[in-house]
Amino acid sequence: MKLPTLELLHEAKHASAFPLPAALRAAYGGDLGFQRPRVFANFVSSVDGVVALAERAESGGIISGHDDGDRFVMGLLRACADGVLVGAGTFRKAGPHLWYPERIFPEAAPAWGELRANLGLSEHPRLVLLSASGDVDPGHPALRDGAIVMVSPRGEPRLRGRLPPGARLLVVDQDPISFAKVLAVARAEGLQLLLTEGGPTLVGRLLAEDLLDEFRSCSAATAVTTASRWSTAWICARPVRESSPFPACAGAARSSTCAIRSRGPDPARRARPRKAASPRRECASDARSGNRRTPSW
Repeated sequence: MKLPTLELLHEAKHASAFPLPAALRAAYGGDLGFQRPRVFANFVSSVDGVVALAERAESGGIISGHDDGDRFVMGLLRACADGVLVGAGTFRKAGPHLWYPERIFPEAAPAWGELRANLGLSEHPRLVLLSASGDVDPGHPALRDGAIVMVSPRGEPRLRGRLPPGARLLVVDQDPISFAKVLAVARAEGLQLLLTEGGPTLVGRLLAEDLLDEFRSCSAATAVTTASRWSTAWICARPVRESSPFPACAGAARSSTCAIRSRGPDPARRARPRKAASPRRECASDARSGNRRTPSW
């Protein structure tokens, strides 16, 4: 099993540490742990702050170049999570993807299984899909493993009676659906550690409702990138516990950097401008500062 190796540059004191298998701990450069309950997000960004592209395909892989380091960290975060929260836009762009650690980084599949067993978790994290309109493919393979699909009343007719066995359709009498309600449902289902892989809009809503506990960012060594070679710096910043409407990010000054890891030189020094189709910026100034090793939220 060949794993990328990350260098630990900075780390605040851990409140808790999960029992990582030795190979994962060596590759990650130390411990990883979360308090429960916890909601945390993960993004990959170009060095100039672009986190999403107006493309039909999912943006993260395009921006990162499908780098081994990014895929490994995403697999590790999935392996620790009880559930993965995504919005309809991410779900539609992902194609037939399954939100399992071994799907993003199959090389470590045995270690992911060992870690989840050590944590007393089910074989795979449970998918929580949010779509007020219900405009998603009910035959998607990711819905076959006990997914929770939350819709508003206008989305119910699209999906009622069409989901695979084991999937649950929950209708919330709100439009748009509040994330406080989403988290209440998730926690009632036993999903105490929730990873969101939604895009900037979903993360912005979590910030606006003061529900995001941790933010993790991988910084690619390109400006508006579609390139393949990059180095990464992981930042885990705890957002201020007050309402911070996105993109204003009003509580930036009171966040704190928990850890920074790197695989290669500082991305800001190696950035090579690339032209990408229709870049879309979300909270661009804060994202730029956050991915240059200053916490943005």
